[in-house]
Amino acid sequence: MRRKLVLALVLFLVLALVAAGTGAWWVYRRGVPALAGERAAGVRAVVEIYRDDYAVPHIFAQTEEDLFYAQGYVMAQDRLWQMDLTRRAVSGRLAEIFGPDFAAADQFLRTIGFVRAARESEAFLTPEAKQALEAFARGINDYIAGHRRNLPIEFTILGYQPDPWTTTDSLAIGKYMAWELGGNMQTELFLLALVDKLGPERARTLFPAASPEDLTIIQSAGTPVPGPWWALAQLLELADLGRVLGISGEDLGSNNWVVGGQMTASGRPMLANDMHLAMGAPSIWYQNHLVVPGRLNVTGVMFPGVPGVIVGHNERVAWGVTNVGPDVQDLYVERPNPANPYQFEYNGRWENATVIREEIRVKGRKEPVVKEVVITRHGPIISDVVTGVSQPLSLRWTAYERTRELEAVLGFMRARNWDDFKKALEHFMAPAQNFVFADIDGTIAYRANGLFPVRNKGDGLLPVPGWTDEYEWKGWIPWDEVPQVMNPPEGFIVTANNRVVGDDYPYFLSHQWALPYRAMSIRQELEGKKGLTLADMEKIQTDWKNLQAAILYPIIGRALEGGQWSPEENRARQVLARWSADPRDLPDAAGPAIFHTLYLKMLWRTFQDELGELYPRFLEHGSAMNVFDTMLRTDSPWFDDVTTPEKETRDGIIRLAFRDTVAELAGKLGKDPEKWEWGRLHTITFAHPLGRVKPLDRLFNRGPFPYGGSKITAGAASYSLTDPFAVKVAAPWRYAVDLADLDHGGDVLAIGISGQPASPHYQDQMQLWLTGRYKTMWFDEKEIRTRFAGNKTILRPASSVR
Repeated sequence: MRRKLVLALVLFLVLALVAAGTGAWWVYRRGVPALAGERAAGVRAVVEIYRDDYAVPHIFAQTEEDLFYAQGYVMAQDRLWQMDLTRRAVSGRLAEIFGPDFAAADQFLRTIGFVRAARESEAFLTPEAKQALEAFARGINDYIAGHRRNLPIEFTILGYQPDPWTTTDSLAIGKYMAWELGGNMQTELFLLALVDKLGPERARTLFPAASPEDLTIIQSAGTPVPGPWWALAQLLELADLGRVLGISGEDLGSNNWVVGGQMTASGRPMLANDMHLAMGAPSIWYQNHLVVPGRLNVTGVMFPGVPGVIVGHNERVAWGVTNVGPDVQDLYVERPNPANPYQFEYNGRWENATVIREEIRVKGRKEPVVKEVVITRHGPIISDVVTGVSQPLSLRWTAYERTRELEAVLGFMRARNWDDFKKALEHFMAPAQNFVFADIDGTIAYRANGLFPVRNKGDGLLPVPGWTDEYEWKGWIPWDEVPQVMNPPEGFIVTANNRVVGDDYPYFLSHQWALPYRAMSIRQELEGKKGLTLADMEKIQTDWKNLQAAILYPIIGRALEGGQWSPEENRARQVLARWSADPRDLPDAAGPAIFHTLYLKMLWRTFQDELGELYPRFLEHGSAMNVFDTMLRTDSPWFDDVTTPEKETRDGIIRLAFRDTVAELAGKLGKDPEKWEWGRLHTITFAHPLGRVKPLDRLFNRGPFPYGGSKITAGAASYSLTDPFAVKVAAPWRYAVDLADLDHGGDVLAIGISGQPASPHYQDQMQLWLTGRYKTMWFDEKEIRTRFAGNKTILRPASSVR
């Protein structure tokens, strides 16, 4: 009898576990949408959606209103939780789902005011742009309404449901991207702390500088302006502002290029673009193809939560973008009225500030956190949401202007030639971008497009007095004087966040430019070439040639000659020397591990002793590597490691850093330098926002994978200098197209179109991306309808479905 009871209990437990597992599997998969079938929807006419082999949607609608409705619908199918998380971030509502730890972040986000900026711009959009936004939001909301019981698993884990989508949500995401790609607020705060710690003359040696190899995108003629430094007198004038403000002291980029038909096998231009942004799962980009027969046919990518196609091609033109990296933010030191904290001095008078009361709801708490946002004539006071600043400091930023980027995107999608495209660019003001362009008629062109402030005084390196009009923005660089070129004599245009123009350009753009090595590498692959193919373009996007090492190794190698070395150090010297003959950051090579570790050790030996607590911020500062590479080429008084008994030279620093390198790598990777493979250090993980919590990392994350490249290779795979060597920034989407065959461009997305880990399309592009391969960007309507007829969704007007 007991035996039967035990068997019954075991059977019950097994069935319970099976049921629990089945239930968990159902919860895990229930949000994965069906990608074929027929549905009633809020469209006026039938919309057909074909999903290709990688589930990229190809949407065929009879009106643009229905097209954007369907785009919103399919984006919600694939990326609803990502979209919801993004809008919560930009609107400062993270604490509602994550709890008290995110209340401070929400206060910062509400203070910066992406939603405020979006509302300001939204009021000035054209009816056509507003209609696109409204249709897109309706599509998202209809999907949410019809799937409340089978939402993506993240909503179940966090225990909430999404609110209805609004048109402002989409625009606020655009403002946030302008923040990510176009600001220098943190740079100003860092440089101010640097001046306070070192004094203006010493700090000046660490301010942004041009590299000896610096390449400009185009050459311009004009009246020379002062070089890239502020006048020393101006530094002295503001040198003690760090004490006034109470500051205690404390890698995004892209490649694009376009090649004229005289250099290609097809006789028509080719264009390539890979934008370097944060890597994760799912991707920051969403692939889609939008068609209204006879009116619109465009394919490419957009940020999830925003309508349209921001980069891609239509039937006649292709375009791509990289970040200009302009200085479009200024900080102003404000003087409050001692008798009224909501008034600030300006030209001898008190001006009233605008005060907004923000209530931040926090998960697990009954009462909201209340934040007062105080806005002066320059912008919001950010002092209370920025660490270490005690005096009122306000932010002015170009994205606070009434910009209309969505109108520009709609114009790109319809452009037939460079004139059309340039007309659309008039509305693309923030973020400022390097646009490259090509059309089927053979035109290639470039424009650095956006709002670039013209200042009365100064050039934005340090915070300036806000109580006077001396430092106001007096306007923008005139439209016709923004750097641009069409059909250059050399037959191609390359941009890689490098300097746009030389010192003869009569306006200030920025002090901060990317290292020139990516641009140099791409140009080397194009200069003097004929018969280039699409495969050549794709190969460049994944090229791991290390020109920084090629240029710096002669200095390093000479410093390592002779001397007393251990057997292990000698073997490491030999490995590095052999690799430097043709330096490529391959994952199975030991040379890159030695070089990149050595580089960090040289930085530490050179700067840490004097910068102290500011050293990590120096590494995060956009121009640290530019400054250091210049110093290595020219020697510098900074090469004096005070932690050693004797004053050190540059070569002495290199030798000390090399010993540090060998000791560290031997400890991490073993005693044999031949086995110090770069891919053992330099890995990439496609991490989901919830994947930071164990055991959810196993559910959502993919990786780590050994990976090649580095911060300075054309095939970019950047890591934080303060937390090496895991890849943080790379190209989530690569694309290349030959204008002679727009039906078969190539692209690849890391890691897949779906944001749901149970979907087969969550990671089905991952191996393509990791191995440098591409899929076809299907564009021909007949080919799409024939190939993917089995993956077809029909949206019908609700009134026509019985």
